[in-house]
Amino acid sequence: MQHISWGFVLAGFGSVLVSSYYDNIRGPLIPAVAFDLGLQFSQSGWFLAVSQAFGTLATLSLMRALNIWSERTVMLAVVGVGIVTALAAPLVASTAALMALAAMIGCTLAPLGTMANVLIVEGTPAAHRGRYLSGLHAMFGISAMLATGAVGLGVARGWHWSVFYLAGLPLLAGLGVWSTIRLKR
Repeated sequence: MQHISWGFVLAGFGSVLVSSYYDNIRGPLIPAVAFDLGLQFSQSGWFLAVSQAFGTLATLSLMRALNIWSERTVMLAVVGVGIVTALAAPLVASTAALMALAAMIGCTLAPLGTMANVLIVEGTPAAHRGRYLSGLHAMFGISAMLATGAVGLGVARGWHWSVFYLAGLPLLAGLGVWSTIRLKR
């Protein structure tokens, strides 16, 4: 009987927590981003479209990457892209820079969400796998509520939209450290 690999399971839950946070701050921040960059609201919708397109490409690439490298290596690469993305957010001052940020966000979000599933599948016995995969949805929901609530409160207080990308850095760093230490076979 296969035992539960808690390192993989907790990394999976952490991955979906971080992915959900970044996924769910995008929509509520669009009005603030549009105002800050002087965009029409319809133009700022491209922010979501570009991040989704790059997220799809990154997820397709992830399948190949997992055939070449370990889950640990792939997670560290995705977390690294996420950290660079969060640090780049305050530097956005044009539409072109916003689209580049959107591409980077897509290359972080989708792979993190996909890796959550991969890690749960790799870390749990088949008899219990469905329970843990279902738990990912609860984690996504909790993070979604917290993220949108934080954005609402912060924007109402006049915080710059990029603060919310920087706020996720401790989550990304923690996931990176956990992946380094605990994703070993």
